[in-house]
Order: sequence, then structure tokens, then C-alpha cells
Amino acid sequence: MIGQFFGTLIGMNPKLNLISPFEALLSLSPEFDLYQDVRRHPRVLFEKQLTPPIVLVDKVPVWGFSVMRQAKDMGIPLVVCQEIPGANMQELLLLSLALEDRAGKYSWSERHKLLGFLEANSISITDEIMQAIEGRMMSDWEKQTNAFSGFSESLQNLVDQGFVDFKAAERNCLLPSAIFDQLIALREKLSHSERRIFLDLLREISLRDGLKPGETVTLCYSLLAEKKPVESAHEMRFPELCGMQKKFDAIAVSLKKSGITLSAPPYFEGEAWRIEFPFAGKKNFNKKLSALAAFEKHIDELSGLL
Repeated sequence: MIGQFFGTLIGMNPKLNLISPFEALLSLSPEFDLYQDVRRHPRVLFEKQLTPPIVLVDKVPVWGFSVMRQAKDMGIPLVVCQEIPGANMQELLLLSLALEDRAGKYSWSERHKLLGFLEANSISITDEIMQAIEGRMMSDWEKQTNAFSGFSESLQNLVDQGFVDFKAAERNCLLPSAIFDQLIALREKLSHSERRIFLDLLREISLRDGLKPGETVTLCYSLLAEKKPVESAHEMRFPELCGMQKKFDAIAVSLKKSGITLSAPPYFEGEAWRIEFPFAGKKNFNKKLSALAAFEKHIDELSGLL
């Protein structure tokens, strides 16, 4: 559908011309500056005038700000532009989305700007617009985008840079901003999934212990200074469970040396343990049985963990 609309505009015989990026940036329409500079065009494309054309309406640029900024930085004197006659705001938005061609890959900051543009121009979120932005239908797109706008700037940066997903950010949006800044600063220390788990654990500890914002930040710094921050946070969040796990590991190690695996029920909630072992021949089998017989002295200790 967007392609058909673009073809219709081209069929209007729009005027192809050249424009100075320096002058264009002075006359641009800020409300159309919706997209981040995610593409870098090689200098040769500018020199041969093969970059996407700057879209003008009444000589005012409405798309191509990234191209113009690159041209200005490179000292390119002129770039290709194209005047589009008779297009309304919705048509121009669809055209700009077609030229961006990044459905499903816009940052949350870009989504927020797009929603603002839609609201400012009283444009309904049609299926065509949703497909152009996300590449699929999303019934909660407006709700999620508004939620993002309520995040602190630090959390918005964390999400936009891909260090944490939107759902994890939404769950933990009330944590102090300093925590999100610290996670960005120490981005190499935790993986994406570890960062998500760490934030969830930190939030739960803060709520359980009634910590003040400053205390939560101090705790965050302390945990991130540990060699394994997620494990340390998990032990603090579930001290009893982690204590039971350590006792179990200490007991199970004697069997492990004999090639026997002892498994506990999930979260030590159950009535039975599980033992598994491979064996090769009668001699090896009897050796495993001897190890199990010697392990009998630990049974009462194990039972106390359930």
C-alpha cells in the first residue's frame, strides 16, 4: 500500500532538483524530524547524487534530515531534493516511513515521536500506519509508547540502546535513575538477560526491605562491585533457598565424585530425591551401590531440607 502511494506521488511529476544541505537545515520543519541517524551513506553516493532525495513541501524539507546532516558534515554543497505537491500530513508520514524502510526496527524514542506526530495532526493509527511502523499489528502499541514516555531519561536510554527490553523496563521503572546510569556505564559486566534478572531482583529486595531510593542505589553499587552480581543479588533475595542449596551441594558432592547424580525437587518443595548413574558391567554397578551405601548416613540430613 505504501509502495502504491509512493508510486502515485512520483506519477504527479514532482520536480527533481538540488538543494544546499546548509540552507535546508535552516528551513526544515522540526515536526518531521522524527528519525534517528541510523544510516551512513558513502561519500561517493553524495558526489554522484545517488542518495535518497530530500522530500520538500513548499520548499520546506519534511524528510531526509539524516541525509542533510551527513552532507553538511562532509562538506557536500548540494544534495538531490524532490518537491511533493498536494500531499496531506498522513500521506507525508507514510511516505517518510516508506523512505526510512525500517518497519519493526524503530527505537522507542522514535516511536514516541511518531505517536506525538499522529496526535498533533489528529491522524488515526490505521492498519497501514501500524504495518509501516512495526511490520505487524499491535493493539497495545499506543499504550506501550505512552508508558515509555513516562520512563526517566536514564531508563529510556537503557531501552533505546538495547541494554534491557521494554517489559523489564516497565516492571522496574520506579527504581532510581542512578541505577540505570550505572548499568549503562558497566554494560560489559552483565549480559542482556543478566541485566533483566538483576533489575527484577533489586526491585524485589527494595520492596521487601522497604529501602529508600538512596539505599537502593547504594545496594546496587555494592552488588555490581561483586564478581558475580546476579548470584549475589539472588542470595540476598532468597537467603533461605540459597542456604538450602549450599547445604545440598555440599552433601551431593560425595556422590558426584563416584559418578552419581543426586537431584533435588524444584525449590526443595516435594517429598523425594532423584538419583541417577550410568554403569558398565557388574563390577562398576557394585561400585556405585557401595557409594550409595556409604551415602546412607546423609539421608536424615537431606530429609531436613525438604
